[in-house]
Amino acid sequence: MEQKENKKVVIIYDDTRQSYTTGTYCLRALQNICDVVHYLPSQLNDIPKDSFDLYLSIDDGTKYVLPQHLKPSAWWVIDTHMQFDWDREKAYYFDMVFAAQKDGAEKLRRAGVKNVFWLPLACDPEIHAKIDIPKKFDWCFVGHINCKERVELIELLKKRFPNCFVGQAFGKEMAGIFSASRIVFNRSIKNDVNMRVFEALSTGSLLVTNDLKDNGLEELLQEGEDYVAYYSPEELVGKVAYYLEHEGEREKIAGHGRETALSGHTYEHRMISVLDRMKEIIDKGRCSQAERGTSYFQFARPELLELVPEGVRKVLDIGCAAGELGAGIKREHGAEVVGVEVNPSIAEMARQKIDRVVSGDCEQLDFSSIFNGTRFDCVILADILEHLRTPEDLLRKIKPLLGEGACIIASIPNVQNYAVVAGLIEGNWAYQDMGILDRTHLRFFTRREIEKLFAGAGFFIEKMAPKYDPNHYTWLAAGLPNNLTFGRVAVNGLPVERVADFFVFQYLIVARPVESEAGKESVKPLLSW
Repeated sequence: MEQKENKKVVIIYDDTRQSYTTGTYCLRALQNICDVVHYLPSQLNDIPKDSFDLYLSIDDGTKYVLPQHLKPSAWWVIDTHMQFDWDREKAYYFDMVFAAQKDGAEKLRRAGVKNVFWLPLACDPEIHAKIDIPKKFDWCFVGHINCKERVELIELLKKRFPNCFVGQAFGKEMAGIFSASRIVFNRSIKNDVNMRVFEALSTGSLLVTNDLKDNGLEELLQEGEDYVAYYSPEELVGKVAYYLEHEGEREKIAGHGRETALSGHTYEHRMISVLDRMKEIIDKGRCSQAERGTSYFQFARPELLELVPEGVRKVLDIGCAAGELGAGIKREHGAEVVGVEVNPSIAEMARQKIDRVVSGDCEQLDFSSIFNGTRFDCVILADILEHLRTPEDLLRKIKPLLGEGACIIASIPNVQNYAVVAGLIEGNWAYQDMGILDRTHLRFFTRREIEKLFAGAGFFIEKMAPKYDPNHYTWLAAGLPNNLTFGRVAVNGLPVERVADFFVFQYLIVARPVESEAGKESVKPLLSW
């Protein structure tokens, strides 16, 4: 770019383990585009609030969640093909999500994440540079040999073409190996269009890769003009042999591939795309996914859909929002879904997706007259009870609506989460636009208080599944210590299962009436410390 944009960006990624990372390349690109400051994930609490136009997190394999007061926010997620469950959880915290894999972006959208865009990986022309040195190797593979297919193909190539390099190298050293090789071999993992694709192209050597058309490569590059694809081990050997013998054709494709990469697939191109996508949010100073606009009501909630029992025929979704969860229940179970939604405009959206919607305040509605003896197999309370003045009264009001063997499925945030506790120690109880301290929450619950709530209303909890925040993974990796320190808070001597509660941001509950057959057989108190 000829002139820097008048934007201030925070970029967050870890480079303490490896200096050549996607975050490093993004930082270098942003330095040419705008004012940018780099923070490590360990420095999240040091990042100034309201001082930057964008808080951009680059996937680095570490597990953390961006504090919700850092807005507007974006995340470039790289490895959806490796750890999708975690990626889906983290994605909900950002205003926009950019996925390096096209199929990963589509999968996140199907999981209910809004504002997801495909943003492929890229090259850094200065680091992944074409070096004017003699060709030393017939072919090379630089990277981890960490899957069966790679091992088999590399051994096959070694036997036929022993003049090769196979091993680890990074940055400019890697570029030197690529430049010294006639062919750069690639075998991606789980169909990912990986960094090697663009880095090899940038060095001007011929890329020979497995077929990646199904994951969008044909939208970026032209097979036969920019790179060569193989579709079987035999074809790989044949094409490598052919292009080793036909230097002119090889170098023509390699040169064209390099021109294509440099003209449209550098990290500077990618960062410009991010800023362009985020422009509306940045310019208006708003956060699309954090503000209580329509997107707030459009989460599909696949984790709750998984709890809906087989065989349900009638489902009541109280707080049905825009009907995304109800639509999933209809699709997966073929059930009739009735919704209750307090927001009239959002209720109208839900009517396009489920069978019936009652618009009104669930605490004020007379269910007995509205449903007139109808019995439901399942009642959904997704993030509802914490918004009510008397949630126990709603639970009691629901009981007559439950048919034989019916259950309640609920999700409730956990105020015992370490982030809330640490803030309270500092004297902070800061309401936010969404999350545990959502400004519309009237009631707050811990695991124990959830158990008391349901027991007091005449229900037993059949299942309580914790939804953990990313720091839970760090705690597991550390060996489940029962002494914790976060901020100025130190916790010592609790049983491991109680320590785990500090890392829960939400509980998923399946409950049934105590007087049901299941309840008569096994009502076990959960109030244990």
